[in-house]
Amino acid sequence: MIKSILNRIPLFLNKVTFILFLFFIILVSTKIGVAETTIDTSNSFQDSVNFRKSFFLKATEWDSFVDTKRVDFYNKDIGLIITKLPPKYLSDVMFEDNILKKNNSKLIKNSYFLNDKNFYELRDDIDLKTKIEIKTMLEKDGFTNFDYYMIFYQIDPLFKNSNNILTETHSYGRITYLFNYKKEMMEVKVYFHKNSNSYLYFNSKNPTKFDVYLFDRVFQRDLFYYFPFESLKFLSIESIISLLYDNRIEKQTIIDFDDSILKEDLINKIIAPITDKNYPYVDDGGRDRLGNFVYINNGEMQQGINVGFNCSGFVKEVFDNYIRLKDKKFQWMDINELKKSRDFERIISNYTKYYELYDSFFGLDWSKNIIDKINDYYEYKYIKARPVDNDKFALYNPIRGYKFSELRDIIFRDQKDDNNYFYILVFSELRQGAPVIPLFSHIAITVPYFKDKHFNMRVFESGTETSYSSLSRIRKNSEVYIIKVPLPIAEIYL
Repeated sequence: MIKSILNRIPLFLNKVTFILFLFFIILVSTKIGVAETTIDTSNSFQDSVNFRKSFFLKATEWDSFVDTKRVDFYNKDIGLIITKLPPKYLSDVMFEDNILKKNNSKLIKNSYFLNDKNFYELRDDIDLKTKIEIKTMLEKDGFTNFDYYMIFYQIDPLFKNSNNILTETHSYGRITYLFNYKKEMMEVKVYFHKNSNSYLYFNSKNPTKFDVYLFDRVFQRDLFYYFPFESLKFLSIESIISLLYDNRIEKQTIIDFDDSILKEDLINKIIAPITDKNYPYVDDGGRDRLGNFVYINNGEMQQGINVGFNCSGFVKEVFDNYIRLKDKKFQWMDINELKKSRDFERIISNYTKYYELYDSFFGLDWSKNIIDKINDYYEYKYIKARPVDNDKFALYNPIRGYKFSELRDIIFRDQKDDNNYFYILVFSELRQGAPVIPLFSHIAITVPYFKDKHFNMRVFESGTETSYSSLSRIRKNSEVYIIKVPLPIAEIYL
């Protein structure tokens, strides 16, 4: 990190400036050290191993635990929730000759499939709400052989009073078990992040191998482990999670530091001064180089008392503040310069004549022109604002970037490699109808950071803070072009 700062020192610094900069380096390195090593100990991890040992060795009447929340007698920070769910596996005779003859509902039929072992298996994509609905239907038909689903978890005070009791179980180190009605253990999941579906998955049908899921997507399959499957009832969480180290994938999966202080300082310096003012959304709204609120398309002054930004104007305003960190006298970037199309980057095709007509590349060109200004003002050379175009796992399209479904994984990996960046996101969809060309319809900013075993992605759009889940709902079918921008560390702390 210090090396990255030194690379940004201009060659013409005089002696006085250089001495001041050395003093600054010492100051900043101290602050960075705090930011990356200070973990929030107010919610330090408590392993459920003793509670699990006590339960599995002593508890016999599991049904008395069903649909209740229990807390470890010795450690009040550890909780247990047990519920009953539809069977994960059913014999063909049971499913076809018993269940379907009593209830031939489409929901039940579509929720199971015949696997290669000639058993009917509950589909993995069935959510909990649907499972409970199926269970209710089966209960009405007199079915009783339900699975036991258990969650041992560290209680998080932030979610303790949540209306959804399962929300509070989303803590680091939670471990879930699935048993059939005979109390035979079938599946185990050990979660190594907080508030995300990132876990190690063990299955009794594959007793020497496990899978790793990162943000609810398969990351690695069939990794080896060398202890009995049944011992997962009693092993400590850390010893299980250490399998990620044994398989040398901890750098791509484990959250082992905290950089929230630095990232939150960035937000407070360049983004919060805009979002705190609650500017309204104004279609085509932005500021010209004199600070006037204008319409981007024609440069005319915005009408009425409610002036504000659209997504393009907001991103520009953020990076006006970014440049202002370095140059206090800087005003605003020139809209006309940012509007220039980058035809020299286009691949000539049959659709080229439509690009200007449909303004298809405006959002992408606008964002690239902004980062050119950033690199120029900050004299970035090797460490600079640039596209994320080299992810090892996701397929990159040089025009549109990546599928939105890959976004969080890509940024997580990029941050694990080097967390001294935040990002501009440029979204596109294919135009409906001829000509079918990409339309870059929206721009947002995300500032990711690691804190308390959780990967946060704070999202800002059109003058306000939204969320990653909001993006997921609206942009799930989009492609996203990702641009990484260096943290101006020196300027944040000066």
